[in-house]
Amino acid sequence: VKCAQPVGDTMGRFHPHGDSSIYGALVWLSQPWNMRYPLISFHGNNGSRDGDEPAAYRYTECKLSKMGEEMLADIKKNTADWQLAYTDEEEEPVYLPGRIPNLLVNGTSGIAVAMACSFAPHNLNEIMDAANYLLEHPDCEIKELLQFISGPDFPTGGVIVNKDELPAAYITGKGRARIRGEYTIESSKSGDSIVFTSIPYKVSKEDLVIEIDELCEKGEFEGITAIRDESNKDGVRFVIELAKGVSVEPIIAKLFKNTRLEDTYSINQVALVDKKPQLLNLKRLLEIYNEHQRDVLLRKTAFEADKIKHRINILEGLLTALEDIDNVIKMIKSSESAAAAKTQLMAAYNLNEEQAKAILDMKLAKLAKLEKVEIQKEKEDLEIELNRLNTILVNPIPELINIFTTIKNSYGDERRSSITQVAITKEEKEIEFVEPEKCVVIMTEGGLIKRIPASSFRTQKRNTKGIKTQEQLEKVIDELFLGIEGTKYLFIDEIQNVNNFEELINSYRETGV
Repeated sequence: VKCAQPVGDTMGRFHPHGDSSIYGALVWLSQPWNMRYPLISFHGNNGSRDGDEPAAYRYTECKLSKMGEEMLADIKKNTADWQLAYTDEEEEPVYLPGRIPNLLVNGTSGIAVAMACSFAPHNLNEIMDAANYLLEHPDCEIKELLQFISGPDFPTGGVIVNKDELPAAYITGKGRARIRGEYTIESSKSGDSIVFTSIPYKVSKEDLVIEIDELCEKGEFEGITAIRDESNKDGVRFVIELAKGVSVEPIIAKLFKNTRLEDTYSINQVALVDKKPQLLNLKRLLEIYNEHQRDVLLRKTAFEADKIKHRINILEGLLTALEDIDNVIKMIKSSESAAAAKTQLMAAYNLNEEQAKAILDMKLAKLAKLEKVEIQKEKEDLEIELNRLNTILVNPIPELINIFTTIKNSYGDERRSSITQVAITKEEKEIEFVEPEKCVVIMTEGGLIKRIPASSFRTQKRNTKGIKTQEQLEKVIDELFLGIEGTKYLFIDEIQNVNNFEELINSYRETGV
């Protein structure tokens, strides 16, 4: 349907909110870069991950996706409580059957009065496996559930780099996930390029371009020559070109440190339970989902069982009438009215009102012999189904496991976000960000090794003079070895025509220094 229709219906019949807010929520549910499993199938421009606005709702069309239909599955079978909508003219569900654990697999974030929540998206396969395990082992520990759920699974992929921190988030309900973009290195004659094939969740590529440009202008980055967004419908391709000879590793490290190519997603699992906000750990979240699905299943099963009982009751009445159909027809024909015929049938054959009414409404075609066989067969099939439903009402767990497994097999997919642990110590960070420079390494008689920056020496060309005197060399090395006792130097009285630093070091080595 045109998106204008559900927007108008929502505003006019169920919730007096603004049309832009309603349409914004509708579009969000269709965006695969925001929703791990979109609930709306969309036709038309539904925006972009870089913040482009969707087309107006008079131009676009929508319908429920298969996953969206699962959120409403069996809602007409008394699986949810209903209340009057604000017009008092029609009813709306208080909650949805929600066969999909949407809060866990799609995540959400929001702020209310003095309360906030932030749920990360997860992989459906992992959540359903954990839910099944909890059904079979209700007294299990949270750590046992973590053998199924390795961590968040963002729709935009990426690498989660703090694996060791994740268990604490699931045990307490609060934590964080540090996520980086995935990249490859492409080399050419003009230099290397860093190509990011994924960007962290909820990060705009356009914002990244602006951010990196500003850092380059401030001198934070040296060696970046171009930034391009070459993404298309096939995926993300965010290219950062480097000048020839520039080392890739320090640039990547700075990008992760200073830009949102490494981002943090906060986990704060606060949700309403019986209309009260609670901070929930992983096990409690799954318990609430399982309890809700158990209640939905029992209500649905009871509804279907009552319907089957009603049908079996009518079929028994029809079979009773067919056993003595001639007298039944005679009784009906002799009755003054339908009401009188109904009363006589109830008295003569010990029927209830529904059975008597069904006999009066019976078509002449039902009098055929084959119809009696078909009615008997239908009754037997319904009795088998009723026995199955009664078994579920006694013990719903096997059926719940079957439902969860079906959901997993129907909609589950592979993880998009990989998980690893990146340990960076303070010392590693200092080494990582040291820019390469030319230097002279000197070893003393006492076995000490020191590095002198090349800038400490005046470079020279052939047939020119460099540092000429022993006094000048002693001054440089005295500063280098300040405070170290027992150091001895041997120097060449005068150094002439030294072409490069390698020649300088060799000359020192020849004199035993």
